[in-house]
Amino acid sequence: MQLNFIKNSQIGKKITRKSHHLNPMVENSILAEGIRFKVRQIIMKPSSQLSLHLHYHRAKHWIIVNGTALIINNDSSTLLTENESCYIPIGIKHQIKNNGIKDLILIEIETGIYLEDDDVVVIRGIQ
Repeated sequence: MQLNFIKNSQIGKKITRKSHHLNPMVENSILAEGIRFKVRQIIMKPSSQLSLHLHYHRAKHWIIVNGTALIINNDSSTLLTENESCYIPIGIKHQIKNNGIKDLILIEIETGIYLEDDDVVVIRGIQ
């Protein structure tokens, strides 16, 4: 298995390609990627959110590092705080919101056979 870590000089850089489920209040940095996995750091400003969406080829794990996240996972919603996590299976609609007063920082681990941004089916865009 090949493991490609991002060089130290690239850690923390924002991704320059556009991702239609992100908004200007959300920073997205790839920390590591390899065959069938990608690790991102996502920083969300207060009052920001990702679109409600799903993926047909990848699952996700969200790990909260700082702040409080409102997670919509299929038809249920949950509040997660620092050191808590959730799993989003392939094909399940999901969304994350920062309703808090400080930045929300999370680590997203994507696994699956296809990890590119065009594997996103938007159900409800950012409002």
